Amino acid sequence: MRVAVAQMTASIHLGTSPEGPEGFRPWALQAKEAGCHLVLFPLLPVTLSDDGAFFGAVAALARETGLMLGFAAETSGPTGTARGGYLFGTDGRLLGRQAQTQVLPEERVGGIVPGTTLEPISLPPPAPAGLKAGFLVGSDAWYPEVARILTLKGAALLLAPVAMRAPYSPWRQVAAIWQQVQQNQVFGLEACLVGSGTAHSYAGRSAIFAPCEMTPGETGILAQIGVDPKAIDPGQWADGLSAAGSAEPGLVVADLDFDALQRTVDGYSLWEQQNLDFYRSFFPGVYGKTPAGSRETGDGGETP
Repeated sequence: MRVAVAQMTASIHLGTSPEGPEGFRPWALQAKEAGCHLVLFPLLPVTLSDDGAFFGAVAALARETGLMLGFAAETSGPTGTARGGYLFGTDGRLLGRQAQTQVLPEERVGGIVPGTTLEPISLPPPAPAGLKAGFLVGSDAWYPEVARILTLKGAALLLAPVAMRAPYSPWRQVAAIWQQVQQNQVFGLEACLVGSGTAHSYAGRSAIFAPCEMTPGETGILAQIGVDPKAIDPGQWADGLSAAGSAEPGLVVADLDFDALQRTVDGYSLWEQQNLDFYRSFFPGVYGKTPAGSRETGDGGETP
């Protein structure tokens, strides 16, 4: 399965037209040309109107390109502002939505209301049969509990649309989706907002991650904006991530081999190291169903 991550500037024009969201369109067409099946865009620096125009334009662009398109944005509602991740299918249908659950104090002051549920999204063909994806929206990418719950519910692909405030810190970025990928042995996509917007400046290096055992030099990086993972000296791993984020828009592409991922899990299964009795005492509804060493599949069964 070939996927792409689009890094977009905070000043991007997000107006809509009959051809789709103007900010998304060039990256979607580039990803289609590259043979991709799914594209993830960042957390957008706007609150979308509730008239559905933008979502309708995204749906139309997904139908036109035959791509699954994911992004995150804020929407206003009667109880406050919700920040959610949205994934549209190749037929323009909304496959699923996931609200950000871990809301920071300054975000609460700004009116962001946290979500209360976490559910992975089942992906249709051309994704592999039974594949589920889970959104880590905004600050959820830095909370390991969010990724663990989603992966326990069967997610093998984590989608992290983020907007990290400048200045850039490589360690702050590593603490997000890279860390969650290693802790749960899944694939991860991180789409960063960069540059200066109307209120804030953002920095990041959008990337596609895999378990360290699957990548050159065991960096955990399949592809990253402005970085050649194959050229990173394992002894200088932190320097390879670069001390500065990228302020330039761009697109990175990688192939996700889920058969190879399963072989990695079989070779060293983190799931067999779980202390399930301890976990059940805190989360009986989550840990009471999935045996150690297995993940749930889309049909309710289990895969070793």
